[in-house]
Amino acid sequence: MSESSSVMAGRRRKRKSSKQEAIIGLAMIAVAFAMAAPPWLLVSAGATVTLVLFALIAHFLTKKRSEQPRSYSISARDGWPREIADPPVRRYAEYQQSVREASVPDRWSRGLLNDLDWRVFEQLVADYFRVKGWSATVTSDGADGGVDVRIATRSNPEALFGVVQCKAWNRKRIGVSQIRELFGVMGHVNAKLGIFVSIAGYTDDAWAFAKNKHIKLLDADDLLKLILSLSQPEQAELLGRATSGDYRTPSCPSCGVKFVKRMVKRGRRKGQLFWGCRNFPSCRNTMQIRSDEQISVIRA
Repeated sequence: MSESSSVMAGRRRKRKSSKQEAIIGLAMIAVAFAMAAPPWLLVSAGATVTLVLFALIAHFLTKKRSEQPRSYSISARDGWPREIADPPVRRYAEYQQSVREASVPDRWSRGLLNDLDWRVFEQLVADYFRVKGWSATVTSDGADGGVDVRIATRSNPEALFGVVQCKAWNRKRIGVSQIRELFGVMGHVNAKLGIFVSIAGYTDDAWAFAKNKHIKLLDADDLLKLILSLSQPEQAELLGRATSGDYRTPSCPSCGVKFVKRMVKRGRRKGQLFWGCRNFPSCRNTMQIRSDEQISVIRA
């Protein structure tokens, strides 16, 4: 036993003996008072002692109840099942860590690409080009001028070679107007190559316009094939980068912060959830939540 432990144990024994001595002293005073006091005073004192005992018992029971682990109902804030006691802080931290580890995928898949936040998706595309030997730079938040990733050769990183536009949409296919916009940007910045990466794919008009214009159109299946063609260490590197944080919650295109789930309070969409910026009301950017993510909120 260490010196500090011995000191603490000695202090506890001293406090315990002091309490015992105080109780014995009070008992002796009570006996002496009962022997010397007149009967009418004993009746009054007995009533007082009885009230004090009831108060002490009530205090003891209340203290015991407050020391028990509290329980609470399920809500959107805590996520714990109904009537489950609060775990200790360390155990809860371990629980959170286990949930994060269980939710992180161990391989690339089409479903993982569908789940990526648009910022993580852009960074993934840039990381892929870096692994393939290019110099790739993701543009800053906000208006990107039709360019999400700029690529150049590593021997001459200042000379722009190609521009990449990324769309992490998984419901709406890319139309010809956005391919025309990319072609216009290529001419404006004098890029030799234009690449459009979209999860949802492209319309027939978009494919027709991109033909013979040094524009490469990639959908989710194409990107997945490119990633799976890399070596296992390279795939693991990209996977670790993409899933290192909150890679599912979308980010605000203006502020760069993660959206939060909010609920429509009135109108025909009342009760439905949507993504809203944390900086509301200074930023009013919103994003629709996929139908499979629409969950019922149980208020506490």
